[in-house]
Amino acid sequence: MSYLYDRLGRKRLAARPDFWIILAATVAITFVYYSDSSAYASLFPQAFRNLGLDRHTLERILYLAPVIWAGFFFAWRTAFLTSLLMLAVMLPRVFLLSPQPLDALVETVSVFFIGNVLALGFVSLRKERAYREQLKNAHEEQKKIMEELRLAQQNLRFYLQEATRAQEEERKRISHELHDDTIQALV
Repeated sequence: MSYLYDRLGRKRLAARPDFWIILAATVAITFVYYSDSSAYASLFPQAFRNLGLDRHTLERILYLAPVIWAGFFFAWRTAFLTSLLMLAVMLPRVFLLSPQPLDALVETVSVFFIGNVLALGFVSLRKERAYREQLKNAHEEQKKIMEELRLAQQNLRFYLQEATRAQEEERKRISHELHDDTIQALV
């Protein structure tokens, strides 16, 4: 089981199921992206065509999913490496197969930057959640300490009252003894 962890004690990337899901999604999107099947083209909805999106543009947008997933479940560096992998996978089609390479390049670079921005957003969201959790834990710890302090103050008040009462009783006893001894001596 120790082979699943690196020397710093972190779980290795390949041991996490999220890594395999990202890899499978990348392979599936790449397969669809590079296949020129007419059957798939007929499945492409007319609504996307009406928006000015062709099939390959939509597939480039689908490449955002693994990058965003990596940003959500891993550190930003992993998301950046994933986006570099997506860029490397998309660029051959842009330069070698695309009828409009400039448009395809703009879309590909846009996907790269948008993916990194979204991944950074998820990473910062995760850090903010962790920070809020730390604040919540610190607040709960502060409440515990305040409760312990309140109990300690109550105990201190009780012990001070008991000590004061014992001193008063001792004073009364001494005064009675002095009073009784003085009366006995006078009698």
